[in-house]
Amino acid sequence: AVKIYYRRRFYSSILEGYEKGEKNPEKINVLDAIHFINAAWNIDVNPTTIANCFRHCKIQSEDDMPLEQEIGDVEGIHKLKEVISDLHYRNAMDVMQILNYPSENKSLIEPPTDEEIIQRAMDVSADDE
Repeated sequence: AVKIYYRRRFYSSILEGYEKGEKNPEKINVLDAIHFINAAWNIDVNPTTIANCFRHCKIQSEDDMPLEQEIGDVEGIHKLKEVISDLHYRNAMDVMQILNYPSENKSLIEPPTDEEIIQRAMDVSADDE
């Protein structure tokens, strides 16, 4: 959900820049990005979304949280599609591909095996002696 709202704010900023006649409205600085993500998290994302994410990731049991249908994500995706459409990109990416970019959630490194962890611990113990 945060990605939806962040990207909606980002693309809205680009659109606003084009409307104002700015030279490179798609270029933002780190402070702008921080403002977008801050607003997305503190204004747009609601507690129900967070609860649903916790339930989906099995961080907290379903018994601990009320089951509510999350409509905000669908509305956010729809608004993001509208903003991207307003930019009139020739080859605009599909919103779902933007939000769920292939391999985005893949681990960058492989976690060590149990044997590797044990070997490292034994190596540290041997070095201490």
